[in-house]
Amino acid sequence: PVDRLIELYGQGRWKWLGFGVHSAPVGVPVENGVRVFLLKAAAGTNMPRHTHTGVERTLVLKGAFAHKFGRFGPGDIEEADGDVDHQPAVERDSECICLVAMSGRLQLPGLAGKLLQPFVRI
Repeated sequence: PVDRLIELYGQGRWKWLGFGVHSAPVGVPVENGVRVFLLKAAAGTNMPRHTHTGVERTLVLKGAFAHKFGRFGPGDIEEADGDVDHQPAVERDSECICLVAMSGRLQLPGLAGKLLQPFVRI
């Protein structure tokens, strides 16, 4: 179960990131600048539109999210990089918890993105 995974590997409390989203670091060795963390988003949360400066691999543990490239539920893995411009939306019936391995950072496009980019912490 997800709660047991968090208990075993979570290395701290959930930290608020904004937009109904929280993260918690995961206690695994970091190699080549890849960060591993849990990401939790409230039911109905729309993430900001973004792309990536590196590669992000996301394993859905609980709940589901969708964007123009498909729907991702428990056990599904999404891989995104700088060629993927998307805006994930968490389904309305449950929060979504994912295990994320990411190199680089999120990149927010457009004028609003340029204004918000300094505050993005993942």
